[in-house]
Amino acid sequence: MMYLLRTGNNKTRLRLMVSQIWAIVFGCILLAGVLLAPSCVYAQEANTSQQPFSTSGTFTYLTYDSMFAEYTYTYDESWFYEDAYVYNHELAKMSLRMSLAASDTMYALAINLPFARAANVLDLMGQLGFETDLSSDLLVIHYPEPSLETIGFAISSKELDSDTSLILVATRGAGYGYEWGGNLEVGDGICHLNYERAANEIVANLADYMNQNAGTLKSTCKVWLSGFSRGAAVANLVAAKLDQGIIPGINSSSVYTYCFECPQNTRDQAAHDSMYGNIFSVVNPLDILPRFAFSVWGYTCYGVIYELPSLDSTPSYNELKSNMCAYYEDILSHRMVSCSESVDQLTGEASGEAETFDTFMDALGKYFGNPAKYTKKNQDELVAYVQKHTINDKGLDLGSVFTDIINGGTSSLWGFPFAYPIETISIVIYISQYGAFNMHYPELCLAWMESLSAETWPAIAS
Repeated sequence: MMYLLRTGNNKTRLRLMVSQIWAIVFGCILLAGVLLAPSCVYAQEANTSQQPFSTSGTFTYLTYDSMFAEYTYTYDESWFYEDAYVYNHELAKMSLRMSLAASDTMYALAINLPFARAANVLDLMGQLGFETDLSSDLLVIHYPEPSLETIGFAISSKELDSDTSLILVATRGAGYGYEWGGNLEVGDGICHLNYERAANEIVANLADYMNQNAGTLKSTCKVWLSGFSRGAAVANLVAAKLDQGIIPGINSSSVYTYCFECPQNTRDQAAHDSMYGNIFSVVNPLDILPRFAFSVWGYTCYGVIYELPSLDSTPSYNELKSNMCAYYEDILSHRMVSCSESVDQLTGEASGEAETFDTFMDALGKYFGNPAKYTKKNQDELVAYVQKHTINDKGLDLGSVFTDIINGGTSSLWGFPFAYPIETISIVIYISQYGAFNMHYPELCLAWMESLSAETWPAIAS
């Protein structure tokens, strides 16, 4: 079985690896005995010019319905010479692309190998000049088969200039299969138990990475962190720990962090202090998933939170949405398999939706009581319940979950409709009309970020 070859042109080899992996999905004929196409190594070359490196191209990501799609990107390393504590919309857009590329390709492929799982993020890192030599100490690819205890991530680096290295940390935020149950493993500590365990693992690997490569990395190290969904929750905690000085040699002024649709992960009352002002989370106010863990329990996430436009809170929303939908149409046109749903179906919403979600999630939090009570009485059952409805390492089967709940499938929720009948009816009506997680789709976040500009947003939401 051939895993990797290191002959021939560097860039050609990695792109060939990715393209041949895609070929499996679409039923193309592969060379006999080859499960992973020949890999390549993008050479890590020093930037000898006076101008920061910049480039543009296309990247591949996992769609909301487990297909592959390509979209464009623009990358400019001048961003990392700017103040990390000032929101940079262009860096945010590139960070979202890196987050989406970091999704696990096992969601769409039948190849259970770590480097195949990370094929898309490897490809994008290589295009940007980060180390992708699988034998190099400057590359860490940690994409284990998902379980309750795992987190997927990639760490790589490149030279910004003769004195500075840029270290990239990208976290797996989709295609994470049996990690789904971990989203409900809250615990009763200051931070979400499962997310913090994952963050500690990344911090430990990053510290080892810097120690092992101390002779190669430059005197100044800057860190670029990104994540989507579960990956955002973990990246957010990693960034907070870096801001707290957990790794010597990394200063908070050199940490650039952008998180998208980030679940609430901490009860730290200092989470929004100025020291965490270099951590930016972009959240759709119509997305129910970032509302867990519950606000009524005191949960939030570190840093600055910017909300995307919504019908109830944004002036000239209809104009903004029309512009966003044009980008959404363009994004869907780049799918490798056509989309069966229209943009109107994917972005449908009603007035008062955010309030409906807030009211429902607050009621659910009150029903469970508090983190300590939930952890003792409900957590294990709900984690096991979600794992039961996660299909073959692919993802949560929402249809199965809702059908089972209606049929009384989990005792932890039996009393909720009787305690909060109005909230229950409201959420059931909404989901039946608009779906449960449409607003969490990566394409929607990407379309909003593309359509907005630094001149009009996040000032709109501030």
